[in-house]
Amino acid sequence: MGILSAVFGRKKSENTSTDRYKLYDALKTYARIESSIADRISKSIEEGGDVVFSDAERGANASEAFRISKDFLNGKPLKSLTLDYIHEKDPLIFGTDIRAEKLIINRTYLAEEDWDKIAGFIEKGNIKSLTVSDVDKDDKNPYPPFKHLKSMQGLEELCFEDCSLRDSDFTTLATELVSKSALKKLTLPQNFARGNGLNDIIRALPDTIEEFGLRRTPLCAKYGAKETLEVLADKVEKMPNLKVLDLSDCDLDADSLKILMPKLPPTLKVFNLADDIRMDNESLTVLIDHLRNPNCHVTETNASTVFSSDCSENLKRQLKEAEESNAAVSLIDIQKQKADEIAKAKGEKTLSERIKEADAKTVKTFLHAAVQNGLLTETFNRMAEMGVTLNTQDLNATNKDGKTFVQSCIKMKQVETLMRPEMYGNAKDYQNVYNALPDSGKRMFDGQNGRPAFSKMKNQVMANAVKKMVANKSVRQA
Repeated sequence: MGILSAVFGRKKSENTSTDRYKLYDALKTYARIESSIADRISKSIEEGGDVVFSDAERGANASEAFRISKDFLNGKPLKSLTLDYIHEKDPLIFGTDIRAEKLIINRTYLAEEDWDKIAGFIEKGNIKSLTVSDVDKDDKNPYPPFKHLKSMQGLEELCFEDCSLRDSDFTTLATELVSKSALKKLTLPQNFARGNGLNDIIRALPDTIEEFGLRRTPLCAKYGAKETLEVLADKVEKMPNLKVLDLSDCDLDADSLKILMPKLPPTLKVFNLADDIRMDNESLTVLIDHLRNPNCHVTETNASTVFSSDCSENLKRQLKEAEESNAAVSLIDIQKQKADEIAKAKGEKTLSERIKEADAKTVKTFLHAAVQNGLLTETFNRMAEMGVTLNTQDLNATNKDGKTFVQSCIKMKQVETLMRPEMYGNAKDYQNVYNALPDSGKRMFDGQNGRPAFSKMKNQVMANAVKKMVANKSVRQA
């Protein structure tokens, strides 16, 4: 760093470290960049924060600023490093030991040696998240930005946005990298893959994926994307950790949703449909029906951003209510934990402890509280131990919001537990509960694809009732 020797001997200012002052002075003196930019860069490097070198800023001289900052960056743990709008023929990163949780390369053309260096950083575990945006293949950059990557084992997040990647690129990415990775997040928005390559990348997704995105990829079932939708539906159904699926601005229509929605996993929290211009009344109806499914826990769709002018106000309201209901369900564990902490702080027994100690006369008084606190299974188990069953009065009992026990179970996604046959004393009550379920709830007991059949469950209720009647008769005769 001989170029900086002239400034290294100066005294540090009262409120800054020696290294930060040296870098600030060097950036001002040799890169001739704006004072505010020099201050921001030197401060963010010292603090290990978000460091940005951008030629999109007037007076930034980003390439030279980066070269001057190299020795200060070497081995320095950073929250993120962004290279923006930099066009370099000569190696820029080469010779630097970058350690950043996130590396963001936007509208930047780097020498081949630099891409090799980035691949090395990833292999060593120096970088956990890589975002490459608006870096097209052309004469300056003839290879896809992942060409030099040999392994992604240390990488948790990967994004290639608007990089003109085609089906052949997606296939290479899928077979050589993604399928062998342990990625938690993969987003590939605004690329050119539309066929086999897109299908390949979907099939290659590892079980570790928590977030997957294809924003601005046409997926309208009516216009050639049906096969890809079916591949995506079959894949996400088997993904054990998927929490976010971003299909915003993908031109989804009602037919697209009919293929996808039934296969969405119960782990999914965000199904992003923002800017899908085909969101009409039919699409909303399909969406709402699935959100009400007891196995659906999606709390955010962003579908309200693209309502067409003729969308029903009633459907808009139903969508909002369905999302809010799912959000309430997602908070059950948090509410239970807080309630337990409050009870312990007061020296009182928790709700779970009181349910376990309840007798046959009092156990049913906990039903509504059990639904709201995620303890219905525990309550039903306690009732079953004592041979206590639900009756019409229990099912119609209302809570403070005026909802019956059955309505509360439906709202709080407790339908599977509600329909346990051993909890009912007669088939009539059981049939009435089934009749009260939404269509999505009834489908849970249609006997298809390994699901239980309501008719068999109802027969079990009748058989249990007969056994109990015979047992009671024997007791009386004795």
